[in-house]
Amino acid sequence: MSRRSAHPGRQRSAGMALLMVISAITILALVLMEFSGSTRTHLSAGTNIRDDIRAQTAADTAMVLTRACLDPTAWGPMASMQSKLDLEKLCHMMLKIFTEGRLDLPIGGLSMPLEGLEGTGLDKGEIEHFELRPEASFIGLAGLLCPNETPICPVRRSTIRMLRTVLCHPRINYIFEREQADGRSYTRAEIIGNIIDWMDADDTRVQVDIFTGQVTDDVGEGEDSYYRDVTGDRYRSKDAPLDSIEELRLIRGINDELFFYLQNQVSVYASGKLDFNTAPASTIATALKSMSNTLTTFDRNSGDECAALDENRMLIEAQIQRYAALIVEARELKGMLAMLGNAVKRTQDATALVADPVQVMLPFLAMQSLGADPMQVQVDYLQRKGWDPNVYIALTAEMAPIAQAMPTLIKTESNLYRLRARARVGNITRTVFAVLKRDGKIIRTLYYREE
Repeated sequence: MSRRSAHPGRQRSAGMALLMVISAITILALVLMEFSGSTRTHLSAGTNIRDDIRAQTAADTAMVLTRACLDPTAWGPMASMQSKLDLEKLCHMMLKIFTEGRLDLPIGGLSMPLEGLEGTGLDKGEIEHFELRPEASFIGLAGLLCPNETPICPVRRSTIRMLRTVLCHPRINYIFEREQADGRSYTRAEIIGNIIDWMDADDTRVQVDIFTGQVTDDVGEGEDSYYRDVTGDRYRSKDAPLDSIEELRLIRGINDELFFYLQNQVSVYASGKLDFNTAPASTIATALKSMSNTLTTFDRNSGDECAALDENRMLIEAQIQRYAALIVEARELKGMLAMLGNAVKRTQDATALVADPVQVMLPFLAMQSLGADPMQVQVDYLQRKGWDPNVYIALTAEMAPIAQAMPTLIKTESNLYRLRARARVGNITRTVFAVLKRDGKIIRTLYYREE
């Protein structure tokens, strides 16, 4: 005989209560989990917002301190020395002092804390990248404008030849081999001519000889006819210098691919003369290639604007690229003696560097091989660098006329600077990019953007 509960209703009520408690606990756990996840998300978002503000403030602080470093009024009686110093090294050193309370010396990588100096309170972040370089370290598109349209304009000619060298890189050949969005294809000469037409004051199209850099008036349609056909009345040729690098996108024939290729190789503010103290090896190589008689002869004989795929031509280009690296190495060795000063103080220094960079380095190399024959020291150095000494000697002969032309095409002082500063706080980075101009006793910001 089975035994039944004396209170079945009470058991059912207890079971229902247990089920309700378990359900409530489950719901509460889900709510707590959602609340916890939402709290973590909001906390992370708040942390990111805080770090973003800190990073942006640090990057902006780098720009403000750079402006102060460039300001001649802050130098007082030493303002006359400003143009003779390597301002990138100096401003970077000053930035470390004021932001981190540290002194980073430009030689040997020495760094020391400055006791009692706390900096600006940005110690929770860091300026992980700082670059201050004269705009004249790049190919200056303003050099395409010839003052008073004089018939002899050496800077414009050299700028055209350098642009041609840049545009002849095999990596962008495809841009000139196919039609663009407007249904037309463009030659390199037409691209350079279109940039000139955009900036010059008249409505006459120009024709460019990219081998000699000669510019003549062309017959046919005016500068604005193309822009009227394609854009209607939205815009015409500017007939004035470029104000920003993005403005290149408005010019006929410069599509996005060509713009992104050019933007880090050219300056819309520089006058066309290279700053030989700061120009990188790639820009120096471009200048040397553009003036090489051998490479120009290759291209003329090819019947095309560029003979870029010719094996012999490619070999000479590679040798000139390595030669430019030697020039930069020699310049840096001279700069070590100058501490914070410029390595190239006179145009004659640039002539010597281009004519024979190893000869310029000889005093430094000789210190490592006391008593050795100077000629043997040079040969040993070249062989360590992978050079055939005979090839190097042949190349110095190619460089001789280029070296003599340097004084008219380069400069040793600048008043326009390109600043890029990247700051990091936690996982957040912020970058500011600006173009600064020393205009007498005033520092002007010609361009600014956040990246």
